[in-house]
Amino acid sequence: MKNIQISKEMIENNVIIPNNMRPKRFAVATNAMIIVEDSKTSEKSMLLYNYDPVNWNQLYPYFTSSNAMNNFKSERYGDLLEEFEAAISKNGFSPKNRINRLKKDLVESLSQVDIELVKSDVIKDEYWLKYSKSQDVWTIYLIEFFQLQSTATNLDKYVLTKDDKCLLSLSKEKVQDILDEAKYNEVPIVKNTLNILKDEELLNELMNTAITI
Repeated sequence: MKNIQISKEMIENNVIIPNNMRPKRFAVATNAMIIVEDSKTSEKSMLLYNYDPVNWNQLYPYFTSSNAMNNFKSERYGDLLEEFEAAISKNGFSPKNRINRLKKDLVESLSQVDIELVKSDVIKDEYWLKYSKSQDVWTIYLIEFFQLQSTATNLDKYVLTKDDKCLLSLSKEKVQDILDEAKYNEVPIVKNTLNILKDEELLNELMNTAITI
């Protein structure tokens, strides 16, 4: 079943949601886009994680997920997004709680004393309607993006390449190789990250946010 990205046009044109695709679950994926620059080589890289090598085996930006079951009643996409926001609030997944959870996880994973995150003005939030195979229901997703604030971060290269983390080089040659294979070291890369890598203008803007290590 094909996933649907909910666009501004779909909302403005009062597009109707097919009856068999009305979601019964919601999820918010709160992503941290972490771009680093090597102080010795000036090479820029994107931090990716393989969260669950056994069940997923895909590389993602670091993220936390907030989700719950909810039987949505809306017939049109614009109304669905309003109902979605109400469900997020009802379940206690406020923006503050989501960002605090992401910061806490990053502090632990990256061995930091503290971390500051700011809302990305480079990558825009996305709303999707996707079929969840594990839950056997349609799910409405908010995919939101944050970036590290360099003044509050002291990252260590060893930590960034330890366990299931990797630094994906953003040099043009290596990015093209990755796009050709859609993989890094034989591990598939999640589609929304591939879309970022394909967008040269967006990628250049993102690289301007790199933190020196």
